[in-house]
Amino acid sequence: MTCSASLPDTWPSLKTSSGVRLLPTCRREDFGRRVQRAAASVPPSRAGTLATGPAAGIFSVAFSDDSNGLVVGGDYSKETEAVDNAAVTTDGGRTWTLVKGLSGFRSAVAYVPGSARTLLAVGPSGSDLSTDGGRTWRVLPGPGFHAVSFAPRSPIGWAVGERGAIGRSVH
Repeated sequence: MTCSASLPDTWPSLKTSSGVRLLPTCRREDFGRRVQRAAASVPPSRAGTLATGPAAGIFSVAFSDDSNGLVVGGDYSKETEAVDNAAVTTDGGRTWTLVKGLSGFRSAVAYVPGSARTLLAVGPSGSDLSTDGGRTWRVLPGPGFHAVSFAPRSPIGWAVGERGAIGRSVH
């Protein structure tokens, strides 16, 4: 998503007294007719935010409703490293809390339709499942994938990965 050209491209990041870095985000409402610039807090870590570096960051975001969501990512050059690679929000992205438990870099996350608390996160080194809104995770057996999606109102999910791999997940 890109912000409207009428908004400044160089909106500065801010830092609170507690060390939380506020980053500029773009918020679209009414199917893009209204665009707002807002600050969203990113949780602090050893580096000051989620995993940082030239190959690191947030790679996917999922929300179950207007308030509850999760971001996943990490460092794709360190596929099995699970450091500062997930955070949850309960206030629509205004603040984020780091969570642990993903078993490595994760490139995509999706809520299972019909469940506001079940998520599937995938990455090249494997997949993880949460049944509590992303606060805890369990490793799923099998290969890794790069993207995941669920059919609307269906517990059937599809994931794609290297060399044309396609996986089907039923929850």
